[in-house]
Amino acid sequence: MLSDDAQSVSGAWAVTGIADLSGTLAATRTSESISLLDLTGDWNLALVGQRTDTCTVSMTQAPANLTQTGVSLTTSVECGRLGAGDMNGWLTLLRNQVRLNGTLDGLEFFLEGTAEIDQSLIQGVWYTPLDPSRDITEQSFGCFVAVSRDLSSADECTLPSHHPLIQYSGALDIQTTQASDTFVLTSQTRNVRATIIGAAALAAVALTAGLWNAWLRWRQTD
Repeated sequence: MLSDDAQSVSGAWAVTGIADLSGTLAATRTSESISLLDLTGDWNLALVGQRTDTCTVSMTQAPANLTQTGVSLTTSVECGRLGAGDMNGWLTLLRNQVRLNGTLDGLEFFLEGTAEIDQSLIQGVWYTPLDPSRDITEQSFGCFVAVSRDLSSADECTLPSHHPLIQYSGALDIQTTQASDTFVLTSQTRNVRATIIGAAALAAVALTAGLWNAWLRWRQTD
């Protein structure tokens, strides 16, 4: 229920299907208006990782309002080594999540990150898509940081430990473990080795159970 002065809200919350997970809620307005990001402008971009480069970016954002979940982004990118290209993408409003993709140096690039509320910084990870016909170690990935052109140049970010499209089945270190034995791809590529190992493990369990039951029957007849 919204208060008459539109400054507070009260009510209840519940999780569908779980009877005991519910409660009450109360909220108080902390600002008079919601400010949506506008990333239109010029940016300095640094790519760090298996491909390192510095670029200039001119970005245009479509008009936004609170009835939308996101708005489209259009960028023109010019890099020192990778050359020039266009990247298009999406800004998820309120969450400030940015996703761009396009072609540089003949390769398709994806950039996924988060923009700061003050509209001065965007940072995240970049990667090239996984290709089932190529060895996983040939795939490029790293981190990126972009700053508004009127600020200092960008050159530092946190490198990801592995390709963003790979999920590890446990707390494994990519530096000390063979990737072919430990990763599960989330793209169209399937980890056939993991499937075979899983089937072998099930067969071993079944064999052990059969031997145990046979031993119990032998003890009973003895």
